[in-house]
Amino acid sequence: MEVCKQRDLNVMVRHNLVRVDTGKRLAYFENLDRPNDPLLEVKYDMLHVTPPMSAPKFLKSLANETSNGFVAVDPKTLQHIKYENIFALGDCSSLPTSKTAAAIASQNSILAKNLLQLIEHNDNDHNDGSKINFKATYDGYTSCPIVTGNNRCIMAEFDYQLEPLETFPFDQSKERTIMFYMKKDILPFVYWNGMLKGYWSGPSIYRKLMHFGFK
Repeated sequence: MEVCKQRDLNVMVRHNLVRVDTGKRLAYFENLDRPNDPLLEVKYDMLHVTPPMSAPKFLKSLANETSNGFVAVDPKTLQHIKYENIFALGDCSSLPTSKTAAAIASQNSILAKNLLQLIEHNDNDHNDGSKINFKATYDGYTSCPIVTGNNRCIMAEFDYQLEPLETFPFDQSKERTIMFYMKKDILPFVYWNGMLKGYWSGPSIYRKLMHFGFK
């Protein structure tokens, strides 16, 4: 928010785009907290819109009334709330966190551990209907690198409660050049050579080391 104030940026949360008049360059927003209010009319020069999202059609049967079209899973175990042999992560899941590569990297290891635990449980002929106490749980970790200038970036890391879950032992809410180059050079390398090959499951181990085991 400090950066927004410095640059005179008007931040309006809880507003949903409902209509665009491209001829007049006007965007209309509803106030989600006061839905009966008149639509807010905003004049724009350039409009950058995130469209409504949901899981693909072939997965929508795994959604429920509260998952907004996404596969309905337990936020800690990533297991479907109804079908025990179905797990989901990332963009198709109902996990209430930002859908980023950083989030999926952390979800990867949780899902793998819990799926293997379920397979082992079933192989041991546990047919008593008892619920599995999964050992691995996901805390909602995600990261959003926010580029704020030509060589400046805020590396936001947080959990389900939107509480900071920062990897480095300094305040990551500040604009930093080192974080810009981390996003520009290091994270792409980690993505292509680590995450996609199954070698990277998020920074939790390094976070604990840098915070002496307290995070």
